Amino acid sequence: MTKDATHYVEEFLFRGRREGDPQPTAWHVILGVEGADPLGRAYQPMPIMTSEQAIKAGWDIPDIMMEINAELLAELDAERRKSREAEQERDEALSLAEGVKAVAEATAEKNAQLTVELAAERAKAVGSVRVRDTILG
Repeated sequence: MTKDATHYVEEFLFRGRREGDPQPTAWHVILGVEGADPLGRAYQPMPIMTSEQAIKAGWDIPDIMMEINAELLAELDAERRKSREAEQERDEALSLAEGVKAVAEATAEKNAQLTVELAAERAKAVGSVRVRDTILG
């Protein structure tokens, strides 16, 4: 197997060592395989490869890090895009809410004005009828 576009980094583990530890650092990688079999099932990932096996297959640490960075940057860009879209939706909702508030305030003001006018019209229609006259009939 050699490095090509049908493989991707499925899992990567770097095992560091404490200072003074005689063991060398180590890492392993599991490569995923793009595509599906004739029945439409996704291919299973490759078996775990030691650093030596991965290097022999063309997947040295710089290659793996480039793959990981590319995926992370793509995810970060997608999240930034979602964030901008959410901010735009929020701004549109706030603008709409301000418009609704302005309409509600104007409607309340108009209702108050109409209530005063209606009371004045009713007072004119009643004329000089006094409360005492209405109660006693």
